[in-house]
Amino acid sequence: MNIEKDALRRPGRPKSPEKASAIQEAAAKLFMTEGMERTSMDAIAAAAGVSKQTVYSHFQSKEDLFRSCVTGKTKSYGLDASQLDEDAPLDDSLCFIGRQYLTLLCDHGVISMFRLMISEANSFPKLVKSFYESGPGATTDLVAELFAAHLPGRGNNAAPAAQVAEEFLALVRHDYFLELMLGLRKSIEPENIRAHVQHCVEQIRKLYAFDDSTKAG
Repeated sequence: MNIEKDALRRPGRPKSPEKASAIQEAAAKLFMTEGMERTSMDAIAAAAGVSKQTVYSHFQSKEDLFRSCVTGKTKSYGLDASQLDEDAPLDDSLCFIGRQYLTLLCDHGVISMFRLMISEANSFPKLVKSFYESGPGATTDLVAELFAAHLPGRGNNAAPAAQVAEEFLALVRHDYFLELMLGLRKSIEPENIRAHVQHCVEQIRKLYAFDDSTKAG
């Protein structure tokens, strides 16, 4: 039992969304500049301008805070089921997700986080797994659920929705992501993102022979 943490987590004032956001922002910056091991909860509290007790009132551990940062960044780009129109045609939803996903990958903070995870993969394998599940994996699950909802009953020979989702996102990433990671490209113009994603939607449609009923009206 960790007596210090238990004491810090005792019920107190109601949680403040503003303070939680400030803590996440401060933590994300420290994680990217100092690395996971060198970033302490004390340092996060100081950077956020709150007490350590306040940090623990919102997040159970540094790992929990890290996962929250990853999830929050993903949702901030609209990559969340609650922000999708259930009645929208499949093509429209795929275009939206593809554009947001590629725009997310252009985010310098996201690139820094990927680089950090690569550098600390051997030291923090569980953390890297958590990063994948909360970020890239969650996006794959979102697209898989979309395919499963729009393409039901396609027969036993149909590719699993998860496979289609992985291939669609791989098409969207293209060589762009590697170029961004290596610093060979700083960004992608919005019009290029739009055209590229539209092409990816058309390619995945041809690859899996989706019927016309899934097209945008």
